Amino acid sequence: MSASASESTSPPGDGDGNLVLCMVCGAPFQSTQDCLAHALLKHGSKLQKQLRKRLNAITTILNSAQSQSERHELREALEKSKPGGHLRTVLNIFAVDLEKMKTCFEHVRNCIEKEMKGKVRVFPFGSLVTGLALKESDLDLFVEPNGNQPPLCHQYLYNRTSYFLRSSKCFADVNTIRHASVPIIRCKHQLTGLNIDFNMSNPNGIFNSRFVGELMLRNERIRELSLFLKIWAKKLKLICNGGMTSYCLISLIIVNLQVNRIVPSVKQLQSLCPPVILSGVNFAYSLDLTPPITERLTTLDLLKNFFIYYSTVNFDKSLLSPFLGGCVDKETTLGIPGGFPEYDEQQKLVHDATGEPPHAFQLDRVMCVQDPFELNRNVAKSVSIANLFYFRQCLVLAAQACSDQELTSQPEKLYDYLLFGLADKLVADKIVADKRWQIQCQIEDRS
Repeated sequence: MSASASESTSPPGDGDGNLVLCMVCGAPFQSTQDCLAHALLKHGSKLQKQLRKRLNAITTILNSAQSQSERHELREALEKSKPGGHLRTVLNIFAVDLEKMKTCFEHVRNCIEKEMKGKVRVFPFGSLVTGLALKESDLDLFVEPNGNQPPLCHQYLYNRTSYFLRSSKCFADVNTIRHASVPIIRCKHQLTGLNIDFNMSNPNGIFNSRFVGELMLRNERIRELSLFLKIWAKKLKLICNGGMTSYCLISLIIVNLQVNRIVPSVKQLQSLCPPVILSGVNFAYSLDLTPPITERLTTLDLLKNFFIYYSTVNFDKSLLSPFLGGCVDKETTLGIPGGFPEYDEQQKLVHDATGEPPHAFQLDRVMCVQDPFELNRNVAKSVSIANLFYFRQCLVLAAQACSDQELTSQPEKLYDYLLFGLADKLVADKIVADKRWQIQCQIEDRS
């Protein structure tokens, strides 16, 4: 299992004696710029175009009036923050009012359940339940038949809910997405302006969200860590199409906490409680085994550990598993029979419960992050190689920033850099790397 991030004393690369690793081939370099230039030169024009497209998009966003206004608001608020209150200032600016989301949920639930004459129940999942909602977060809802009523098929529920939403004056922009792996209905709540996603066929998000939400409540520093990293990933467009999802990021956070012995593995959390089986998957857990976090460990320490740890993980060979509680070799764990007995057993249970052979874990993806409970689910399956490379560069620069004593002594500058200045640095590094790549190509053409 990989070493704890807390065992590292300094971030990799840029002249401190450590190295930046190429995310494509693992070649070591002394600086981020050298690593970028190598990637552009050795790994083809496709990666170059994808990185340029990503950084061009970041530049456009940074130069937008909205982004400039957000950065100005953040700087003003940070300058007025009391000592020790800078992180809370950041969270207050970007996090949503959870009471507003709860009010919206109650209104929607009452509308749907009344319209369906008590034949259904509506449950929230996602950021409302986890407590990690940002101002642009959607409200995720699951609609299921009421157990006291005759059963309703998913298709009937889907059509009936769609009809109600379209005919109601409380909702707008109703869009049915029937052919997704999990069909949803997307709409906007008129009163609050919140976007809502309805799901009728997959309740697993309810159980996952409850687990994450309870974990966040164990200690405020865990919630602060997760909320800030979600803001960070959103600002840098790490959470996007072709990138990771919010749930993937949370899974990475959980693994990092497990590596640092702050949170036990899900396997341990299930060892002292009876199973809760849904379609062959055990969603049981008990957080009673979770140890208290030492008072000397700050949220900034947790952030630094996260950035350093994942800037050194070899994603090409690794499986990040909240169930096992760490980083393991993906081939010896899932690539050979018997390497992961709990996974094999769950596959059999799912087959027995559903009557269909379940999909295997997608080991061929550039990033392998396992769902804490659904062991055949790779929650990082959508991450492309260019986005993984970009993620690595963001991690390296963030790790350097959190290890810079001059910067950490001025938290108003640190948080401004992590959310906005880091992107400026990436764009500048990319320009230098492009020039090196062009010069090298010219030299090779002449020879």
